[in-house]
Amino acid sequence: MKKEKWMLSQIEAWEEEALIGAETAAVLKQRYSPKKSMHMLTVLLSIIGTLLIGMGVILIGAHNLWFRLPLAARAAIAFLPLAASQGFLLYVVKRKMHSLSYRESAALLNMAGVFATLAWIGQIFHLPSDFTNYIFVCGVLSLPSMLILRAASPLAIYYWTVINGGLFIGETVGVPVGVVMFAVGAAYAVSFFKEESQRSAFMAELTAIAGFVLLLVAALTASVDPSLLLFTYFSLLMLSAFLWEKAGQTLFGIGTFGFMVMMTFFIIVWFWQYEVECDSVPLLVLTVLLVVANVLCAVWRYRHGKMNAITALVIGALLLRGLWACLGLTGDAWAIGFLIFYNILFLALGVLFLWDGVKHVRLLSANAGILCIFTAIVVRFFDTEMSLAIRGVVFVILGIGFLLFNMYLVRMKKKAKEEAR
Repeated sequence: MKKEKWMLSQIEAWEEEALIGAETAAVLKQRYSPKKSMHMLTVLLSIIGTLLIGMGVILIGAHNLWFRLPLAARAAIAFLPLAASQGFLLYVVKRKMHSLSYRESAALLNMAGVFATLAWIGQIFHLPSDFTNYIFVCGVLSLPSMLILRAASPLAIYYWTVINGGLFIGETVGVPVGVVMFAVGAAYAVSFFKEESQRSAFMAELTAIAGFVLLLVAALTASVDPSLLLFTYFSLLMLSAFLWEKAGQTLFGIGTFGFMVMMTFFIIVWFWQYEVECDSVPLLVLTVLLVVANVLCAVWRYRHGKMNAITALVIGALLLRGLWACLGLTGDAWAIGFLIFYNILFLALGVLFLWDGVKHVRLLSANAGILCIFTAIVVRFFDTEMSLAIRGVVFVILGIGFLLFNMYLVRMKKKAKEEAR
């Protein structure tokens, strides 16, 4: 609770206890009432409007005067956006650090100033026009202001500069640099997770999605099969989600959805009939690190009593896929064997999610379980060459299984209600 709200509650309590009169209470309430601050949207619109007016004036002047100005004058003018943003940043640090809207606005304005100034300097001095290096340098130079102001919204732009710039600054160093810079942003986002606020959930969602895009772009750029890399990434989101509450729910939701999508690919016949080749050493090292991180999370969960059947299933599916990739177990026999096993795992995952959802009244888990089972049935129906009679028998067996499982859940629910009475 903020000190102003606490003080107002105390004044009301004093007035109810007749420690102060109504007139004195009114004076104190007026003195200690929280000052209205500008809404973040208002601040952002004001900044955007100011920037547009400034750029318009500059462009009008540039029509006749820009190239007549000395080089030093043009360079000085080019630094005006950055200087203005730095001035506003210092003002916020000194006077408005308590205001979230001011901090977010100052960080965004500083980022815009960095982009504008570097673009202007490049145009004035005719520097080599490399868009990749430009946006990556802008992202790196904007990072300190975001960290100092503890701002959340500029993180989206920072991730964009890392994915579109850091990954492409060189054939050999692109992936390592991009991953390291993303890790810096992810560590910054994790520092918000303990707040258990909407900001922490937003930064968790942003970081999880940005990590997926980063890995996908890196794998496709290197012409590497992204399945194992993404599989390990989504499983890591699932296994590490228990460390936080609100942010953990976001990570678990995204991780579960991504894991289910990858498992859907793994229950298709053709997915096991080709050999995976990874010529990118950085991506191979990254995959190994993610696998190790998954195992460490599983060990951590076990030591803290958080180990469950879902965790064991996730680790088992991950290690088997890694074994298949490392040993190159291709061919019809291996394909059929792994296909059957992953179909069993996928159905087991659906049953576990459904059981967890019904037992603990969790709609997300229950819906995930139903979606897993339904997806497995649909994939088998269209992916397997079998007669309509066999398919009919399979569907009858599955239907009986569904009914028996639902009957069992209903009995368990009734028994729990009777015990509660």
